Amino acid sequence: MNTRQFLACAALLVLAGCGTAPPARLLSLPLPQPVVLDAAVRSLAPGVLVVRRVSIPEYLQANAVRFRAGNSLLSEWPGTAWADRLEVGLTDHLLMRLRLHLPGWTVCDRACPPHAKAKVLTVDLAPLDHVRATHELKAGMHWQLGQRGAEGRAHTKAVVMPVATDSPEGQAEALGQVLDLLAQDVAQYITHKPAVQP
Repeated sequence: MNTRQFLACAALLVLAGCGTAPPARLLSLPLPQPVVLDAAVRSLAPGVLVVRRVSIPEYLQANAVRFRAGNSLLSEWPGTAWADRLEVGLTDHLLMRLRLHLPGWTVCDRACPPHAKAKVLTVDLAPLDHVRATHELKAGMHWQLGQRGAEGRAHTKAVVMPVATDSPEGQAEALGQVLDLLAQDVAQYITHKPAVQP
């Protein structure tokens, strides 16, 4: 390779480097805050809760942090990506919150111990849209709690959570608040559900 060819190749490499996007900021859901539990919950007999992977709309199953820019239009925060796939992050953070609400319980999604009376939680969050124009996160919380091999009663709640700051971090904070509410609802159902009479 002569000098002219070498310089041409070097110039192409420099130009290619200039055209690349800056590295993405990695966004995570906020860690849960401690919760205050009453004596009845603290003395609850231990159990096993198996949490299935949280289901979300397919258009959110991406590294990009997406929000609703119009009735039929989605957009993405520039230069920002989820640190984990969103459905994985939602599941992991829901587990953290449920463990806080169910002290002494084994709350797991993988490598769960065999337990004949383990409860199984399935969750579907749809819609799950940050509507940027109105500074709101609109979520449909659909969940079932049953035994292994048997579905439980379905629970549904529509949530409109304010997004405090117009930023990816504000969106993540609102998602964390949705998980806080979901974990609280599931734990209250478990701890206050009347015993089934034989």
